[in-house]
Amino acid sequence: MKSSTCQTPAVSAPSGVMARGKARTPTTFLNSVERHFLVCPTINEAAKVCLFELWLKAGSAAELWFSKLKPEDKDNWEHLSAAFNLRWPARILTVMTTEEKHALLMATVISEDSLGKRVKVGGVEEFSHIIWADKIGCLVKAIKDENGLLIPVVRCDMPRVLKLLVGTQHTIWPMFCTAVHAVSVTELLEHLEVEHEQRAIQEQVACLQALQQCHTHHP
Repeated sequence: MKSSTCQTPAVSAPSGVMARGKARTPTTFLNSVERHFLVCPTINEAAKVCLFELWLKAGSAAELWFSKLKPEDKDNWEHLSAAFNLRWPARILTVMTTEEKHALLMATVISEDSLGKRVKVGGVEEFSHIIWADKIGCLVKAIKDENGLLIPVVRCDMPRVLKLLVGTQHTIWPMFCTAVHAVSVTELLEHLEVEHEQRAIQEQVACLQALQQCHTHHP
């Protein structure tokens, strides 16, 4: 149960995993609390502790943790925030290695089936080849391939239709990504139709050849 003796000023509650509202990380919640205190510099230490307690979600692990804190760990905000960080330390993210960045670039491929179709990203629909080019552009910036040495490697995994329309003359990534953006969807769909027709003919020829071989071996 929350303390009934807290006399606190009217301050809106932050949103966070510990508070009522959207689930966020403990560090995000604590940062939100700190921001609230910064905009209300007149809040004293006792009020800060009381507000923090009131902002904890009822029945949560954080509320139970707070109730079991020693008095000296919550007699002021400095002690309370230190105890909070000890219980929920900030997550340290590892930096992606160069090898991992290369692997991610190689794994970012565009399939033939997705060509000419729109994809929703961030609530906005865009053609798949444009979304793919934007992703590639971001990845190569992280790798710092200013000379475009990886362009032939990435191009190797592109659908044949997209390869033909983009061309081979691009030596740096901005040129390559711009060329992908510039691909006409109408031309893309027309080339896909031709590609599918050619593939169907090749499959029919392969079937006929297989039948002929079958008849030759079994008269």
